[in-house]
Amino acid sequence: MKTIQINYDLVAPGQNYEKLFGYVKSHGTWAKPLKSMFFVRTTKSAATVRDEIKAYTDNNDKVVVVDVTGDIWATTFSDDTTKWMVEQMRVGVHAS
Repeated sequence: MKTIQINYDLVAPGQNYEKLFGYVKSHGTWAKPLKSMFFVRTTKSAATVRDEIKAYTDNNDKVVVVDVTGDIWATTFSDDTTKWMVEQMRVGVHAS
């Protein structure tokens, strides 16, 4: 399994992005530490996730998808998110 970080700027005001959020959460285990960011655990590549996300966003929305598996990290996130990162990513440095 990989840990994929998804960041997005959803530009169009008033749009309903619940289908996008449903797609992201469909990967099973996920965390949403910031307003426009998710972590997901998946077997898919970052490029595949990016391409699949295009079906749920407008042409002017911006999306960055990064495979962060094994990366060193630090955070000031909530205890729940930090716990998720420790359990799912199994590497890194965390500071809460």
